[in-house]
Amino acid sequence: MLLKPDMPVERFGERRGRVLWWSAITGMGRILTNQGVVGVHWTNVAPIGRRAYLVYNELVSFEDLRAPHDSGRVKNYALEAVGVVRIAA
Repeated sequence: MLLKPDMPVERFGERRGRVLWWSAITGMGRILTNQGVVGVHWTNVAPIGRRAYLVYNELVSFEDLRAPHDSGRVKNYALEAVGVVRIAA
């Protein structure tokens, strides 16, 4: 996500962010936080009904940021959000 010079920069409270994207196929997405863009995996998202997923532009909170789990795959993010829950609007 590139910020244009005239775009306002959104600031979040501690351990909060906004969903940039979510892929239902891979069960992964990205969240914009005060610490930058972080990854999120479906296993770290509180489920809605029987499925764990996020929605674009939704506000979320998270318990912590940590280094991604080493699954042998290359990650293009340095931190991963854990304990992710939606913030009611």
